[in-house]
Amino acid sequence: MRMWGITRPRVPDAFTLGNASCGAIALLTLVCAGYAEDVWAGLSTLQLVSLLLVLGTVFDSLDGATARLFGGSSLGGQLDSLSDAITFGLVPAALLVTIALAGGGSGLAVAVAVAGFLVYLSGALLRLADFCAVRDEDTDFVGLPSPLAALLAVSAAYTTVDPLQLGLVLLLVGALMVSRLRFPHQGRDMLPLAIGGWVLAALAALDAVQPTLVVAATWVLVLLVLPVLAARSRSRADDDEDVDADREDRRRLRLRLAHQQR
Repeated sequence: MRMWGITRPRVPDAFTLGNASCGAIALLTLVCAGYAEDVWAGLSTLQLVSLLLVLGTVFDSLDGATARLFGGSSLGGQLDSLSDAITFGLVPAALLVTIALAGGGSGLAVAVAVAGFLVYLSGALLRLADFCAVRDEDTDFVGLPSPLAALLAVSAAYTTVDPLQLGLVLLLVGALMVSRLRFPHQGRDMLPLAIGGWVLAALAALDAVQPTLVVAATWVLVLLVLPVLAARSRSRADDDEDVDADREDRRRLRLRLAHQQR
């Protein structure tokens, strides 16, 4: 008797579901607690959701790493995008609009916050669908990856509760996800930077370090440092392709001359 009525998931898929579970628990926290000050073990909604998003990012990295080591299933790509849509698409937008609506403000500010919620969510879904459909073989990411988008969006909540400002952040980050800006893949070279980011984000969420400094560093890193690294990596790849092409041309020329001399 067949146990699974679907394609049997493998170990990487379990990590992907861990990512989705972090997003689901964060969303449940928002639904049940709203923007309460303390929801669990002295942590506010913002702190708890932030920690769950960091954990979701760890799971999101582990599923790719284990798939490269042990092989993944045919579910992997689609399941990963669906999980990212929940954890890094819906949850950050819902968190910021919840904070914005709790803070009151003018009708215009609330309208901007709601519009930002829709733009951010749409940007995340479009970006994930585009990557899954046509860009999964690209050497780098085109558009702001959804985990980094979530990091930028949530970090803004540590500096302001103003509905207009939060709405503008959601609008900006949503647009960046469908932009032509390039970001490097999280390969082995990027792993130390990623681990450092996870640790800093967790410490900032727990108020162990000054959140404002971490937020500023995060925006500089994501919007300046990473695109520069992607541009340099792409330039080196183009140079390597040019060198390979030159070598191939010289090889063909030698073969042609050798053939003519016979």
